[in-house]
Order: sequence, then C-alpha cells, then structure tokens
Amino acid sequence: MTAIVDPAAFSHPYTLIGIAAVLLSAISAGYVARLEHSRHARLFAYLAGLYTLGAAGALGEAVFQPFGLKTLSGTVLFVASTVAAPPLFCYFTLAYTDRTEWLTRPVLVALVGIPAVLFVVGITNRLHGLYATPIRLVDAGGLRAGDSELRIGGQLQVLYIYVVDGFGVGLLAAHYRRHRGSLRQQGLPLVVGGVLSLAVGLVGLFDLHPYPAIDIGAFGFAVSAPFFLWSLYDHDLFDIVPVAHRRVVEGMDDGVAVVDTGGLILDVNERLAAIVGVDREAVVGEPAAAVFGEVEGFDRAIPGSADPADEIAVDRDGGTRYFAVRQSTIRDGRDDRVGTVTVYSDVTERKRRERQLIRQNERLDRFADTIAHDLRSPLSVARAYATQLDGGNDEDVEKVTTSLDRMNRMIDDILAMARNGETVTDPESVSLAAVARQAHESLDTTAATVEVETDRVVACDPDRLQRLFENCFRNAVEHSSTGNRTRSGDAVEHSPTGSQTGSGDAVEHTSTGNRTESGDAVEHDHEGVRITVVADAGGFRIDDDGPGIPDDDRNRVFDSGYTTSAEGTGFGLSIVENIAHAHGWTVSVGESPTGGASIRVRTDGSGAEGETEGEAQVRA
Repeated sequence: MTAIVDPAAFSHPYTLIGIAAVLLSAISAGYVARLEHSRHARLFAYLAGLYTLGAAGALGEAVFQPFGLKTLSGTVLFVASTVAAPPLFCYFTLAYTDRTEWLTRPVLVALVGIPAVLFVVGITNRLHGLYATPIRLVDAGGLRAGDSELRIGGQLQVLYIYVVDGFGVGLLAAHYRRHRGSLRQQGLPLVVGGVLSLAVGLVGLFDLHPYPAIDIGAFGFAVSAPFFLWSLYDHDLFDIVPVAHRRVVEGMDDGVAVVDTGGLILDVNERLAAIVGVDREAVVGEPAAAVFGEVEGFDRAIPGSADPADEIAVDRDGGTRYFAVRQSTIRDGRDDRVGTVTVYSDVTERKRRERQLIRQNERLDRFADTIAHDLRSPLSVARAYATQLDGGNDEDVEKVTTSLDRMNRMIDDILAMARNGETVTDPESVSLAAVARQAHESLDTTAATVEVETDRVVACDPDRLQRLFENCFRNAVEHSSTGNRTRSGDAVEHSPTGSQTGSGDAVEHTSTGNRTESGDAVEHDHEGVRITVVADAGGFRIDDDGPGIPDDDRNRVFDSGYTTSAEGTGFGLSIVENIAHAHGWTVSVGESPTGGASIRVRTDGSGAEGETEGEAQVRA
C-alpha cells in the first residue's frame, strides 16, 4: 500500500518551510480575525486565509504521493493563491489607502474578469492545452513533484498576478512615503512584507532555487507574515487607518490635527497648516508641543494636550481670528487609547455677530431707558396735578389717575419685555415655594390668596422667575373678583362691571355678585381670587379659581398688547412667555381643576404633552 506522504518529505528542507508557511499564514489570519472588527481587518483576514490555503496546497502537492492528492492540492493552490488572492489583495490596498473611487466599472471588470477567464482556461487545460503543458512528475531532492511549462494562458496569469500585486505594494509605498511618526512606522512593515512576498514569487518564477519543480511562490505571504504581525501588534495596523487622512482630516473645512499617544503629529490637514503657517509634510512626526507651542494662540490649545482651551484668538492676515477647539480621543477595537483628534473651528464671524448683537442690545437698553424717562416725567406731572384738582368730579379725577397709572404700568411692562427675554446663562437652584411667596408679598394686594403646594426646586434666574409669578398673579387678580360669574358653553366677555347669567349666553367678568354655572349659583367663601402653585409633570402650574379663559382666547393670550380687561396692559402674559423662553421652558394656558385659568410651565422642555383640548402651547 502506497503511503500518503512521501517518506523523503520528512527530511526535505522545503517540507519545514512549507509547514512554517502554513502556520504563519494561519496565525496571521486567526489573530486578525479574533482581535479586529474593522472592514480593513476583515479583508486582511480573508486574504491571509487564502494565502494559508495556497501554502497548504503547495505543501501537499510536494509531499503527497498519490497522484490524486497531488492534483487536488495543486487545484487548491491554483484557486486560492493564483486566482482569488491577487484581486483581493488589490482591493485591500485600495480600501486601506481609501482609494476605492478608482474601482470604476471597467477596472472592476478587469480586476475580476481577467482571473475568472484565466481560471476557466486553467481548469479546462486538458481540452486545449492553452494554459500549460501536461504535468509530469520529476525528482525534487527525493520528492516527486509535478512540473509543467506555462503557455499563453499561464503566462497571462503570471503577468496579471505581478501587475496587480506590484500595484498594491506600490500604492502602499506611495501612501506611506510622505508620512512620518506612527503612520510611517505602521506602514513600513506592511510595505516591506509586500516587497518580500513579491521577491519570493519572482524567485520561484525564474527557478532561482534548488528545486524549481516545487512552487515556493505560494510561501511568499508567510515570509511577509511576521512583518504584518509586527505592524499589527506594535503599531496598531488597523487602529489608525489612513482613511482618516483623506475622508476625515482632508475633507473637513475646519482645521484638524491628529496626534498619537506620545504627542507626535500623525497628520494635519491643509486648512490647519495654512492657519498655523507650517508645511504639513514637514510637521508630521514632530512633537505637537514643539510645532504648536511656538504659535501665539495655539500654545493654549496644543493638539493632544490634557486640558486645551475651549476657544483661542489668533492674529492672522492683519486681524484676529477666533477658533473654537474640540478634542476627542481615538480608541481601537480593544478600547485602548491610540491617539487624539483636535478640531479648530473658525468662529470669527459668529463672534462678530455676537458683539454686534451685544452692541445693539445695549443701544436698545439705553433707548428704552430714555423713552421710559421721557414718558414718566410728564406722567408724574400730570398725576400730581390730577391729585390737586379741587371741586371737580371725583369720579372723573379717579378715571384720570387710573389711566395715568395704567400708562405707567405699560412703560414698566414694555421695559420688562425688552429685558426679560435675554437667555439665562447662569441659573441658580431655587425653591418655587419661596419665590412664589415673595412674588405674592411684592404685589401688596388683598385681592388674592396664594397657596403653594410644591417643594420643587428649579434652575432659574430668581428675579425673572419672581416676575413670572407676579405677572401670573396680577393677571388672575385683574380678570377675577369676588363677584359673580356665569359659565356658558359660548364666548366669555370681559367687562369691569355688571353680570350676566343664562345658559348659552355670554359671560362677563364682574366686580360683584356670584358665579353661576348653567343656572346654578356657586358662592365664593373667601375674599378675592384663590391662586394655587402646584407641581406638574415636567414643571409647575399656577391655577386660579377665577372665571377662566375661553377656548377662543387661549391662542391669543400671549400676544403682546392683547387684553380683555379695561385695566390691563396686554403685556403681562407676553412677559411670562418671554421669561419662560429665556430659560428654555415652554408655557401654555388651560383650565384649572376649579374651572379657572391654569398657566402651565414646563421646565424640562417636554412640550405640550398632556394638555387638555383647546390649550394654547407656546414653545421656546
């Protein structure tokens, strides 16, 4: 019985080389597949797997004795190393260097179509003999190895392999030639390994070794495998992939710098190089502190530094440019820190607009103060004369002074509108209950009782929150009284005096009397309107037991100047809205549990969820 393995194989030097080639290739494939999950790593693992099969095929073709096993091993070698591996290697190098845009339809057809056609020519060689001469067994140092001469099909196959593999290695070399530091250290083993693999193939092609009948070209990847593993283990081969150079770094309008964990510059884009005034090729591989530390402004935000400034000012082109600085850590698939990317965004135009807006606001404040002063002065004089009138109609005098007071409140409200809408930038944590009680005390009125049923704390501007409560309380007082109210399903009319009852008729806000709902009287057992401050989902509510706000009016109550009270200015709830907006809150109006008005303030920005039908929602 013929032994499967040729006895001479155990002492043949190429047997050990073949076994080492298979093991190294398999280790490379397994190591990458186990540790890495990026597309480039997967491509490399597939490629190493093909070369492992090819090396195993070459080894089997040399050491197996049965002709059938030799033929099967040769087929594995042919399919894996000769047909499949070269186009995959080319695609890997294109993807790794981010040149996949070169894979146009004609290129793809050539890259895949040529080996496919030659594969068909090779497996049908017995029919036409265009690929190679028939295989004959020859002595190779004691081993019986298959040998043949390549014809036109096989010669084209070899030409294709070396053109594609040479292109891939050249692409890697060209890419890394202009890099320094970690990227060059990462790429050098990759390029050296590719060159050695090509060299081993050429040695086998031109029979420059003792046993030409044994195809040692399939062992070429094994020679390069240690270099690949070196680059993978020591230089994070698939962690800082060159794709960042073109897509992320070069493709951004902002200035970008990438540094490794040692503070060496891996890359800067053209934008940042122009801003700093350096040659981007010359600074790669240099310490970031040495390059950026010498540039005024950038010395406060050196790429990769522990605590860079959030914003820097740089004098350039006869003026000052402002840059916002953002820094992020780059981590690999094992969550190890492998570098840092720092982005410098030009915010000069934004800063200019901010300064212009500040100046405009300052001018508006001065203008508002001037107008308020100029209006208050004649109002004060007119009120003084009105109070000195003697012998006149007291009712007329009261109307005059009331109107003058109302004009004075309008001035206050207009000033509040101008000032309370500015965004709150330094909020404090305060108690709603404490601020609500202060607001009630500041009103100095007995026309309302305020009950606080919440211990909630909110982040806010305390003064503006107090103004919000004051305006809500004042609105409740102005539109309510201890008088009667009639509820109907129709419109509600506000008037300073009188009452009206009846189902389906208009309802007027009155100064005396009872509230009647659908013909049934409901007496108040307290003086004035009752106001309750309670916690609500996502914020708080200010409820009163007054006549409420009709559905048709709810979409207008926050409009500046809109009022249904003869004594109102029409700015109270508009100011409430402005204050809410300044805090990033939302405000809406609805109906309280007692049928009065309910002002709902959402401090979590959750919007109008849970509103009753007909509520008006005003979003910040």
